[in-house]
Amino acid sequence: MKDVNYKIYTLGCKVNQYDSALISQVLQSYGFCKVNRDADLAIINTCAVTQKAISKDKRMINRARRENPKAKIIVFGCWPRVYSGLIKLDNVDYILGAGEFDKLFKIIKIIYKVKKKLNLPDIVATDRTRYFLKIQDGCEQFCTYCIIPLARGKLKSRPAKKIIKEAKNAIKHNYKEIVLTGIHLGLYGKKGRGNFKYDLADLIKKILVLPGLGRLRLSSIEITEIDDKIINLLKKEKKLCPHLHIPLQSGSDKILKLMNRPYTKDYFKKQVNRIRKVVPDIAISTDIIVGFPGETDQDFKETCRFTREIGFSRIHVFSFSAHPMTLAFHFPDKVKSEVISKRSKILRSIGEKLEESFKNKFKNKTLEVFVERQGNNYLIGRSEYYFEVKFKPDNIVDNIVDNYQNKHYNNLINKIVAVKF
Repeated sequence: MKDVNYKIYTLGCKVNQYDSALISQVLQSYGFCKVNRDADLAIINTCAVTQKAISKDKRMINRARRENPKAKIIVFGCWPRVYSGLIKLDNVDYILGAGEFDKLFKIIKIIYKVKKKLNLPDIVATDRTRYFLKIQDGCEQFCTYCIIPLARGKLKSRPAKKIIKEAKNAIKHNYKEIVLTGIHLGLYGKKGRGNFKYDLADLIKKILVLPGLGRLRLSSIEITEIDDKIINLLKKEKKLCPHLHIPLQSGSDKILKLMNRPYTKDYFKKQVNRIRKVVPDIAISTDIIVGFPGETDQDFKETCRFTREIGFSRIHVFSFSAHPMTLAFHFPDKVKSEVISKRSKILRSIGEKLEESFKNKFKNKTLEVFVERQGNNYLIGRSEYYFEVKFKPDNIVDNIVDNYQNKHYNNLINKIVAVKF
């Protein structure tokens, strides 16, 4: 087998990034070399969550062809899965859907005459600092604006043994923060293939006791899936970050119903109050969609009021973009793009003020900061509450969370230290 160079282009979510990293490490196990351009093999891992995402997929495919004129081009991921058999691309050699790893590796082995047996890697690194550990895939919620159930399929949970093994390897590779990620994280172990003894809380407990773990964080989780077991773990376990990202999507009950979200404002608020009663300082960030069909000025005002009422630590604002394969695409009372833009700006401003207000609660307090990078004469990291902290080594207090040799900048990167904020 001649030397083979490859390039992977990734669009979309953390789960896609995990999948691309897995593909990359398998290719390296075959002896392939990663390059920036002029590759023999180019793989585009696509996203299909919105029409804008699909437009980006198309542009990325064209870019891959320009940068790698002699390469075999493989389009992979959510776009082919959603539009199975409908995608016709002249400048592409193979088209495979999300999850079709066996087919992908079989094709690559045939093209490049690879003799080696397929061995999936023990560690799948997607980030230089934090380790994103995929524990689950698939969604069956079918929100009216969302294509993910078609793109990722039914709920699938990875076996706990494999997850624990990967977490151990991440720790061995000096990852100090592990982030559990998935399409529908809170439903880990609830349904899907295989017999699962554990739910999400049980899995968290198994990871928290691993020697050498710095800390553990959860990615996005639905408000309906946060049970007493998870809340009590957030209270008792110092290594479990007191931060939950809980999508709200709208503060209007009318819009929530149109979206087919499984809760009301009242339920959401009661659940948040229940969480804060046990973990008072917890950071709760959220996603909100602006400009959903039928959203009136009054609905938007309700959303603004509700976000202030809840007091989110951070808001990710998404301008509504209709996907033609979702129910919402056909809904009447479309909101004009200029109105969506104006409302998004207003909500982002509210989010910035809420974030600043949340951060101010911790002034003069000690935070556990995971140091990610260096600025000019200062360091930058994330607190356990997820907000970013800029500090100088002199701000580090005596009760060190992570061992280090001295306060030199280079020795602090990828460490967890106690910082006076």
